[in-house]
Amino acid sequence: MSPSAPPEQRSPILFFDGECVMCNGIVRWLFERDRDGTLHFASLQGETASDARARHSDFPEGLQTFVFLEGDRLLVRSDAALAASRHLTWPWRWGWLGAVVPRFVRDALYRFIAGNRIRWFGRTEQCWLPPPEARGRMLP
Repeated sequence: MSPSAPPEQRSPILFFDGECVMCNGIVRWLFERDRDGTLHFASLQGETASDARARHSDFPEGLQTFVFLEGDRLLVRSDAALAASRHLTWPWRWGWLGAVVPRFVRDALYRFIAGNRIRWFGRTEQCWLPPPEARGRMLP
């Protein structure tokens, strides 16, 4: 898919806090395990996220959650992480089986980690960038 294609055609997109060190580390980890190159990534602070917020009334305003957008399907928190795992290599793609844990339990743990991530890992001035040959997967 062309890097100039609209975001809807480059889905799925995982949105993340681009200033969070932990979030950038998770994005890098996901990137390295998505051998087919199907996942795209965008900072919640960027223009792709702004465009998505304008198109999706349920798109979160805050920075404390992953947001997974695939076509018109928008998932947040642990559901977003589980959906992203479906695009990874084996054995990581089996992460979606975490859905057997009730959402309120998964999201309680997610919120606890999200609420402490900056204190534990800190902030960075810029997002992690993939190698030049794959930069089209990192959206503005």
